[in-house]
Order: sequence, then structure tokens, then C-alpha cells
Amino acid sequence: MNYETINYIILFAGLLGAVSLVLGRLFLPNRIILAIPLCIALGPFGHFYIKKGTQYFFAVILFSLLVSLLTENDIAHLVITVLFSVILMWLRFKISRIRTVEQGS
Repeated sequence: MNYETINYIILFAGLLGAVSLVLGRLFLPNRIILAIPLCIALGPFGHFYIKKGTQYFFAVILFSLLVSLLTENDIAHLVITVLFSVILMWLRFKISRIRTVEQGS
């Protein structure tokens, strides 16, 4: 496989991810069942599925940079970063649910 084909695959995957993110946010907002796969597929960009995702995006990027300094294995780096992104998204949902319950009481 040549580099041009790989570039097209990466471009297609990025466009598909962006479309999924936008359509998900418009038609299926605030669903954890969509948020977790977006975090797995898009990494830190998946945090834009929920409003105010910029700070979480940068948190995942900074965490990824820290992990890259601590490990030389690219696969381990990717897995650890994706797990952090997924856990962070899960925590965002839990915190938002707690706030909703507290405001409703």
C-alpha cells in the first residue's frame, strides 16, 4: 500500500468521524452509548460530542503527551490514551447526571 492510498484512508476516516460527530450531536444528543464509541474512534475529538468539550480535548492531548514521554511503545501509548479518553467521557456523563439530580431536588 503506498502513501497516497494511506493518506486517502486517513482523510476518509477523519471525514467520517467528523460527520458522525456532527450528526450524533444533532440527532442523538447526550447519549453515552454514542459518546464512548466516538471517544474510541476519534480520541480527544470525541469530547466535542458534548458541549464545552474544549477543555477535555486539551486534557486528553496533555495526558497523551505525558504518556508519550513515559513510554516508547506506540501501541501502549494509544491504548492508554484511548482508555483515559473513555474514562473521562464516562466521568463527564456521571457528573452531569449528578448535577441534574441535584438541580431537580
